[in-house]
Amino acid sequence: MNIKKLGLAVRAIVIIMLLLLIVPRITVENMTSHESASLPLIILAFFIIYAIKAVVMIIPVNVLYISAGVIFPAGWAILITYIGLAIAVGVGYFNGKNLGERKVSETLARNKKASDFLDSRKNLTSLCFLARLLPLPKDVFSMFFGAVGMPFCKFVLISLIGLSPVMITSVLAGAYIIR
Repeated sequence: MNIKKLGLAVRAIVIIMLLLLIVPRITVENMTSHESASLPLIILAFFIIYAIKAVVMIIPVNVLYISAGVIFPAGWAILITYIGLAIAVGVGYFNGKNLGERKVSETLARNKKASDFLDSRKNLTSLCFLARLLPLPKDVFSMFFGAVGMPFCKFVLISLIGLSPVMITSVLAGAYIIR
């Protein structure tokens, strides 16, 4: 096993261990009570789940959006979700930077829509924005933009703007489910 894969495995194990320490302290009553002392733990658990999502890529992001809307007041839910998304796209970005462009391109080549989409690499900013709006594999695209060296702050900002329409409507839908 090479050093990069070992580093990714160690990070994933640490994140999972943190989540296992936090989750037993969280109850349904705590999650629905906005005055709960375990609110910081719930927020931390959300952030950890976003970090895990960027690595395992099977956690549906809409479930996280709606859950945030159900658990937190709408404004806080949107803020917490933005931070979680920044964590998720950041983890994906740095994973891609570590893996390199060739390895990430091989992964993207397995998805016909994604590889066709990437054939037009002229403007990374527009490509990043569109990749967030379209129904394409978001986590793999985070890796791609890290691998090709798009500036990190610009990448996160454009990603958050592109993810905003679906995220905000999903969070608000979750907020109105329990109202």
